[in-house]
Amino acid sequence: MTVMVAGAAEKVDHAPVATPRKGAANQALLYALAFTALPQIIGSLSNPLAQNYLKNVLHIGPVTMSEFGAMIGAATYVVPFFGYLRDRWSPFRLGDRGYLVLAAPLVAAACLIIALAPETYGPFLLGAILFNLTLNMLGPVGDALYASVSREYKIQSKLATAALLKGTVLGAVIFSAGGWLADHFEYRRFLFAYALLAVPLFLFGLWRPRLPAFGGDRSSIRIRRPVVGDLKVLVRHREFWIVAVFMAIWNFMPINEQVLYFLWQNHLHLSNQTIGNIKAVSAIANLPFILGYAFMAQRYETRKILLIAILLSTFEYLPLLFAHGTASAYLSYVTVGLLGVVVSVALLDLLWRSSPSGLEGVSLSIATLITGLFVTGSGILGSWVLERYGYSSGFTIDVIIVAASSLVMLPLIRLLPNTAPR
Repeated sequence: MTVMVAGAAEKVDHAPVATPRKGAANQALLYALAFTALPQIIGSLSNPLAQNYLKNVLHIGPVTMSEFGAMIGAATYVVPFFGYLRDRWSPFRLGDRGYLVLAAPLVAAACLIIALAPETYGPFLLGAILFNLTLNMLGPVGDALYASVSREYKIQSKLATAALLKGTVLGAVIFSAGGWLADHFEYRRFLFAYALLAVPLFLFGLWRPRLPAFGGDRSSIRIRRPVVGDLKVLVRHREFWIVAVFMAIWNFMPINEQVLYFLWQNHLHLSNQTIGNIKAVSAIANLPFILGYAFMAQRYETRKILLIAILLSTFEYLPLLFAHGTASAYLSYVTVGLLGVVVSVALLDLLWRSSPSGLEGVSLSIATLITGLFVTGSGILGSWVLERYGYSSGFTIDVIIVAASSLVMLPLIRLLPNTAPR
């Protein structure tokens, strides 16, 4: 980590930049996707089992479950620190890869705390906080790696599409697998085997591909400023703040995982396996629209894409009001996110482009923090409405709130940076 006295002259590190060989951009894209795949698997596969454990073993309600999510989500408050740490420090001189090596034993420790502790809420919460804190350390590292690679190899739209495509496909597999595991395995015993995922995480961090972006030193030109200088650059970067706030408003979502889980189990009486399969089918249905963004970005301005996509996504949850069984649940949930995913990938593209160079880690983690606060607050609101007014009336109110929050965004689109067709 470089430390400088405030007011000192800026020092520019001109690290040697190797000329990318043919196909290097595609190799960098694939490595960046693989870099974030293991944390996604580790973070997402445990969710269905944790929800089942909290609801059916500890017997907590939707509001308490959302409050639990808010407490473990409090780890996002320190995400900007991790982001800035990533921009300034290279663990074990391995660059971004060093954070995987650092996180591996922490993941294993969190799993073992829950697995070995008594079957009570307190130890579960403690282990979940450590687990979530570790993943929040890896989050800004992966995001910053995406932004750096997309700039270095000029593949912003391509990588944004590929990242969401990877997340969707992998998410579909995880949804289905997680639902099956929740129905067939006792959660705490499963965690002993789950702790072993720390081994491939550790080994992947040690492996270095022959690409300049993944060495121990950053390959791009780095401007070493004092902390105050970095803060000034970040505060004055107006485009970044506009995109970050817009993304947070887009993620104001009262219909969160907890609301849907209680709706499906208590109202539609679906099994964990069925719930996982419904999510998987919905994720797969999003793929054409994710790929469609790469096509649209070549022909239309970003504002026009967002305007149409937000208008259409206003009614994405409406079909769920008419779900009354397994078949209708499958059919109605396929519509969720079909067009909303276009908004997500477009905003991700804009966020990477607007983050200040050299401060990708801290800027993107601040965006994650702001978004997380909106997600947590709206989730608690949606759970309270569901618990207060019942499944029929409460869920209808949540759908109306989602539609209203989407409509609020329409006049704000003109404030976003207008990326031309590319």
